[in-house]
Amino acid sequence: MTTKKQNATVKKASKSADGKTWVIPEAKPKPAKKGSGKKAQVATKTPVEKKNGKRTPALASLKVAPKELVVTYKGTEHKAKVNEDGTITVNNKTFNSPSRAGKEVTGREVDGWTFWSYEVPGNGLKKLNMLRKVGN
Repeated sequence: MTTKKQNATVKKASKSADGKTWVIPEAKPKPAKKGSGKKAQVATKTPVEKKNGKRTPALASLKVAPKELVVTYKGTEHKAKVNEDGTITVNNKTFNSPSRAGKEVTGREVDGWTFWSYEVPGNGLKKLNMLRKVGN
């Protein structure tokens, strides 16, 4: 009569310093937690286009991009120029994403779409992520 342990597929056997042999059975996949509501998700994002091995700037996908971005961080106003190709220049450095440009200002990771604002004539400042929401 065989037991479950004897039938298990062995991935690895290991010897300890005192000469004992330890058998490590193959791991079984863990089932999804009940009530998590998470099912297998299929990637729905489209691949990022690349030119010359570099990513396309995030603002290049917008139909109308602002010319300048602004943020007040720790009491200091910082401005960034949005170039025609969609890149962002701040502190004389150019970035492909608003998040990287924001990191240049703060020194830490930020969500650039909520960090930066742009001027709407007659309406004041609006957050950059508003341009994504309206299907620009």
